[in-house]
Amino acid sequence: KKEDKYIPDEVAGQLDVIFMKDGIPLVYRCLYWMLRLIPNRATEVLSMTVRCLKRLDADTYTLTIPSFKQAGPYVPSDIKLIEVRYEGMGKLLVDLVAAQRDEVLAHLGENARWLFTSRAYRLIRDPKTGERCYRTHGSAFKPKNLGSCNRFFSRLCKCRGIVDEHGEPYSPTTHQFRHNAVSDRMNSGLFRAIDLLPLTAHHNTKMIEQSYTHTSVKDLRKDDPVVFRGRIINTDDPARFDRILSKPFAKRVHRIGLCSDARGCSADRSRCLRCSYLVPDAGDLDYYQSELDDWRSKQEKALSCGNEVFAELCGAWIDAYETLTQRVLSAISDEDLEVSDEAAQ
Repeated sequence: KKEDKYIPDEVAGQLDVIFMKDGIPLVYRCLYWMLRLIPNRATEVLSMTVRCLKRLDADTYTLTIPSFKQAGPYVPSDIKLIEVRYEGMGKLLVDLVAAQRDEVLAHLGENARWLFTSRAYRLIRDPKTGERCYRTHGSAFKPKNLGSCNRFFSRLCKCRGIVDEHGEPYSPTTHQFRHNAVSDRMNSGLFRAIDLLPLTAHHNTKMIEQSYTHTSVKDLRKDDPVVFRGRIINTDDPARFDRILSKPFAKRVHRIGLCSDARGCSADRSRCLRCSYLVPDAGDLDYYQSELDDWRSKQEKALSCGNEVFAELCGAWIDAYETLTQRVLSAISDEDLEVSDEAAQ
């Protein structure tokens, strides 16, 4: 089923915490975040070379990733260039790729080719502490493949007791990460299916929309009003809506509205909520407040399980929705005051 291809949020959250730590072998940490953050096929990621990382300027890098599309890894590949900002999770990814590259070059020198090359690892129990840890096994320095990577994820999940929302043991496959990466972008509202084509290398948007986008009931809402620089445009006028989106720098801001020129905007949607150019719809106040409550609840859960990284992210959303709701409440209050003054006169 399509739903089975999406890693549940509960599982993804547990794995994120595990792979943020240094106890996982470098080669698998690097692989995990490549799959988690960029919607590539696992075969493409495993085919990256040690020359895949290039620095453009002080805060921007590019990753070179082969694309086999539907033809498989047995024909000459196309090349995708992914631009990565050296900040936040982008910095983490760049640092991991650079460290993995340096490790391969240190072992293989001029013979180094594939980025995801390393010794084999075994999970053993430390005789002194009793804790389980990873140790290298054998001297062979070989490229990783799908089989070895899926076995690693399976054994790690079993050892760490990873379970889904029903308490059942859960182990993701490498391909499921691609579904999550696509869905997370589509549901964020910052991307349209056509925007993802350079990342996924699909031939058209049909596969992205029908097979890779997993949207929960909470994400769906009919006839959302779309705020556009001081005007409200309803999405039940598709021609007008598409006409605005056809502009070179226009972007849809999911559940908020449209931005006519996103060239100077941040990829962080929480900043859109605080942006002075955004004109919120007072009719959506209940929705904004429900989102605020939802993010507060998520932050409490994150703090209770020690996930400080996600708790900090929640804090940004809380601040954003507090700013937005305050603007709406202030506007409503001012409007009521004007009405009262007119009635008194």
